[in-house]
Amino acid sequence: MKKLIPKFLYRNPYYFEEVNKKVFVRKNGDGVVVCACDLCVINPDKVEDFVRFFDISDAPKSTTFPKFKKFCKQRPFFEDFSFWFKSEHDIITEVEEYSGDKLSTDDKEKIKSQRLLAVKFLVDKSKLKENHKYRIIYGYSAPKLFPINNGKHDSTDYKRKEYEYCTSAGIKHMAKQLRLSVYLENGISIHEAPHGYATKAIKSQAIPPARCEIRDNILYTKYLYTIKRPEKYSKISIKWKLK
Repeated sequence: MKKLIPKFLYRNPYYFEEVNKKVFVRKNGDGVVVCACDLCVINPDKVEDFVRFFDISDAPKSTTFPKFKKFCKQRPFFEDFSFWFKSEHDIITEVEEYSGDKLSTDDKEKIKSQRLLAVKFLVDKSKLKENHKYRIIYGYSAPKLFPINNGKHDSTDYKRKEYEYCTSAGIKHMAKQLRLSVYLENGISIHEAPHGYATKAIKSQAIPPARCEIRDNILYTKYLYTIKRPEKYSKISIKWKLK
C-alpha cells in the first residue's frame, strides 16, 4: 500500500481511502443510513478512536433517539431504531456514547433533546498492521426519519410547511475520496431535482439520477455526489424538494 499513498496523505499516521455514505428514503418517511469507510493504517500506534455524530434534528418533531443502550440493540428495520457496526478483523471492539470535548454547545442541546447521538468507536491497535487497509461499516435505521407520507412532504408533525430536504456527509480526517448517495424510493414525488453542494464550493452541482436499483425488494432512484481529495473537515450535501 505504501507505494500508492500520495504525499499529501503519507505524512499522516492514518487516513481514509474512501468514505461512502448512503441514505435510503422510504415514501412513508422511514430511513436507513449506512456508512462504509476504508481505514488505511501507516503507523498503528498513532491510530485514534474516532467519533461519529448521528443528527436527526431535521426529522419530524416526534422522532427522537432512544437511550444509547436501547439504540445499540439490533432490531428488525423500522420496528424501532436499530444500530449496527462491523469491521474487518474486528478492529472495532465496541462503541460507547461520547460526551467529550468535541461537543459544541449546540451539540449538547441537541443531545439533551434526543436529536443528536455522538458515538465513539473503540479501535484495538493490537490488531492493526502497518500499511494495511481495513473496512469499517456502520449504520442505523429509523422510523419516520423524514417528514414524508405517501411520497409527499407531510407538515403535520413538522415546524415548516415547506421543506428542503438535505442529507450531508463530512470528514474530519484526511481522505482520498468522499461519496454521498441518496436513494429515493419509487413513488416519492420530486418537485426539484437534487443538487450537490460542497464546502467552499461557489456553485451547486446538478445531480442526474445515476440509475434505478432494487434493495430488499424495494425500487429506488439513486443520486450520487462525489468529491476527490477533500480537505480535512470537508462536508458535502445533497438537497432536494418534494411536491
